[in-house]
Amino acid sequence: MSRPRGIPSYRRHKSSSQAIVTLTDPSGTRRDVLLGKYGTAQSRKEYARVLSEWEAAGRCLTPHSAEGSAKPDLSVNELCLAYWRHAEHYYVKDGKRTSETYAIKQALRYVRAATSARSP
Repeated sequence: MSRPRGIPSYRRHKSSSQAIVTLTDPSGTRRDVLLGKYGTAQSRKEYARVLSEWEAAGRCLTPHSAEGSAKPDLSVNELCLAYWRHAEHYYVKDGKRTSETYAIKQALRYVRAATSARSP
């Protein structure tokens, strides 16, 4: 069994420049939670919220505190649409979509077709 620890620190995740906190439960299981852009008021509020939930759960990791905010389940179609919207804006060069978006569109069509074929 691991020793009890103090309050987890708010720190900067170097590779993403986001704020991060590592939560540990009594069994020693650890989980990192990204909080948003480092140094912002919003990330500090998220840090306080995550810590308060962790404390309220007896310093145990709960699915809610470990994932940030509770989010509803997504369907495959909703996930595909969200990723497509991201790709339309992310894969742009000189104001035009790159060819990568066409490959992504084809892959998403395949995913949607494969999941709809398995649906009852």
